[in-house]
Amino acid sequence: MQVIRRLDTGESQSQIVPALNLVTSTTRTILKNKEKIQSSATATTTSSATRIIRSRIEEIEKRLFIWIDKENEYNILLSQSLIMEKGKNF
Repeated sequence: MQVIRRLDTGESQSQIVPALNLVTSTTRTILKNKEKIQSSATATTTSSATRIIRSRIEEIEKRLFIWIDKENEYNILLSQSLIMEKGKNF
């Protein structure tokens, strides 16, 4: 993707090749398959981001559950706003 971005900004292949330690044929192949590479990168990034976000939410929920359970053991009343604030801190 870095090669594509640099080509899109107007940088020449002769500048990109030494800067990224590539051979000229590699940059030509990347340019030739630009559409496929971009669509594949977009699909991969979206699903990866979703998995990361989902796992992060699950981790926060698990920590909140443990915290709420602990607070309930001490009979501490918890408001929705307090729980939300604690969730933001995790």
